[in-house]
Amino acid sequence: ENENYDMGPSHVTFNTCRNGVWESEEQTAGRFKFFSTQTYFIDFCPSGHHSVYVRVNGRNIHEFRERHNGFKVSSLEIDGDLIVHSVH
Repeated sequence: ENENYDMGPSHVTFNTCRNGVWESEEQTAGRFKFFSTQTYFIDFCPSGHHSVYVRVNGRNIHEFRERHNGFKVSSLEIDGDLIVHSVH
């Protein structure tokens, strides 16, 4: 059995929930391949221009733009076959 198997179509999904209603999703499908035995560092870096750059192991995979004034992140959901070591 190959322990470093390709986890299939890899993507990260971004969305905004405002007043209990989800808006349209943005996905990064195909921009980055995740493998089961690898360790990944995911960074969320403010651009200073009303958006957040999302980086995986130092590589930009997405720029999530502010959708409403007063943009702030209040929650983060991580789902899939993975282990989260820490969130800073």
